[in-house]
Amino acid sequence: MKNKSVVFTLIICILLAAAGLAYEYLAPGGMFSKGDEGQQTGPDQVTEMKGSNDSIVINRDRNREKMQELFQNKQDIVIDCLGDSITWGMYSTPELEEAIDSGEIYTGYDDGGQMFEDFNIYVSSAYQSEPSYPEVLERELNQRLTKDGKNNRVTTVNDGICGDWIMPWTYQRMTCDPDVVVFLMSGNNFYMNVPLDRNFEGNIEALQEQGKIVYLANYPLYPGGPLMKYFESANEVISKMAEQYQLPLIDLYTMVKERVADNTYSWDELYSPDKTHLSVKGYELIGMQITDALYNDIRTN
Repeated sequence: MKNKSVVFTLIICILLAAAGLAYEYLAPGGMFSKGDEGQQTGPDQVTEMKGSNDSIVINRDRNREKMQELFQNKQDIVIDCLGDSITWGMYSTPELEEAIDSGEIYTGYDDGGQMFEDFNIYVSSAYQSEPSYPEVLERELNQRLTKDGKNNRVTTVNDGICGDWIMPWTYQRMTCDPDVVVFLMSGNNFYMNVPLDRNFEGNIEALQEQGKIVYLANYPLYPGGPLMKYFESANEVISKMAEQYQLPLIDLYTMVKERVADNTYSWDELYSPDKTHLSVKGYELIGMQITDALYNDIRTN
């Protein structure tokens, strides 16, 4: 475990160094300035998102023409899943949570916003879901396309990084040149008090300028979970960005609530013991919801 912690620390250092270079490159645009702090979105600034049984609750069909054209004219499709630990597929174990409850491992930050060293142990001790939602999306889309007699082949790329937040250059860390981007991120901006609105806007605008087909998704939340207030705020901003840029919003938040309300699952079935990250079953469920959203835009009948 100690070796894993060291490796994770080195990775964090490399990412921070790369971030510094990117900041120097992008700073003239002023996207990550202190002045942005006043632009954080509060609950009173966004209309409450209404629940729906549909996969997409804002700007439904907005991407349909683009997706159908893409799948008609290109055989091999790449979808980048850009996000944080929910995209990566992080989940914890009861043993790990016992260590946290006992104080053996601390997973937070100090008053200066610096990550405690124990966080490295936490992340390196947690597991990656098999499958993660990007894996479910690839599997399910290809199965449905094959059943429909289509020759397309979809490849998804999991660009989720645990603990990451939206910075002006987040789109630049994609490890592929995708046709489609599913963007599920921003919760850690509130957790770390990092300016969000202009950073989010800059990433969406950059992806659109590159001709990417963009879908936004919100966070499924465990009621009363330890980070719920941060991710509720994130969901409000995600809804705002969907409206502002006329992007489809895949509603994972309402879908998970409905599956628990109709007794399909219990909360504890869908979540890890930390009540923040999903279980394997939970990641499978949100992967199916995202699949439904994209497939409904692809099919022509």
